[in-house]
Amino acid sequence: EKQRSLASMQAIKISVKEEGWYRVSQPELIAAGLHPSTNPRRLQLFVDGKEQPISVTGEKDGKFDPQDAIEFYGAGLDTPSTDTRVYWLVAESRRGKRTQVYKGRGGQLADESFPYTAEKKDRTIYFAALKNGEEDNFFGPVITAAEEVNQLLNLRHLDPSPPSDALLEVALQGATNVPHRVKVLLNEAEVGEVVFDGQSLGTTGFTIPQALLLEGDNLVTLIAEGGEMDVSVVDYIRLTYWHTYTAEDDALKFTAQGGKQISLNGFSNSNIRVMDITDPNALLKVAGTVKSQ
Repeated sequence: EKQRSLASMQAIKISVKEEGWYRVSQPELIAAGLHPSTNPRRLQLFVDGKEQPISVTGEKDGKFDPQDAIEFYGAGLDTPSTDTRVYWLVAESRRGKRTQVYKGRGGQLADESFPYTAEKKDRTIYFAALKNGEEDNFFGPVITAAEEVNQLLNLRHLDPSPPSDALLEVALQGATNVPHRVKVLLNEAEVGEVVFDGQSLGTTGFTIPQALLLEGDNLVTLIAEGGEMDVSVVDYIRLTYWHTYTAEDDALKFTAQGGKQISLNGFSNSNIRVMDITDPNALLKVAGTVKSQ
């Protein structure tokens, strides 16, 4: 009975590769197969079998007009087989789940920045001989005694007076069954070593003064120091630093503590919306005040 119901249901497939706030207009949905007479109040969005809250502009009149649209929070996948997550938009017989509005009550002023992580995670080499169970066998560049590896991390809106230090994390996969010793430099300054054995995963975190970081590209250099047989590959490099509450290209993903008051800046126009995505299955639109600066 469930299969017959789904077979008769009109569904639009929406493929998402990157995390973000998505807007799909009525003309785009009609071109994809949605019936023009669909009642927008009945639109529902599903992913992995769970209904997702959405915003539907212009749904109050019960008509899905050309100027109307749906909006939702979407995120892609990071698996060896695909980077695409599929969302399904259907028109059901009941009202769909909608994004709720939360009106903030203010509170104490928060810090002027928050921890933000930049990651370098290349997947250019397949390590077929590695036996690591269900884990990924794709990695980044090879580190040897003969050739150092340079990786760039792009950082923006650094807090000049951060509340604490930054954190550099380096994860390397051993390719040979020997002890590994890899020196790590950040912007040509030595910060420490990643030391591990054989075909294991070596992960080390380094506390970094934020003053060592640069606005824009930051260079991480990896140098094998365990001899000719010291060969490893890069799993990932992460740098967590203090990022001001400043938008990048009119968008910003940030964290904030409940009960605090923050000020976001750097937007080019007043059409600003803040969505709490802590629980993607229960999104909240956070009301705030927009002022010119």
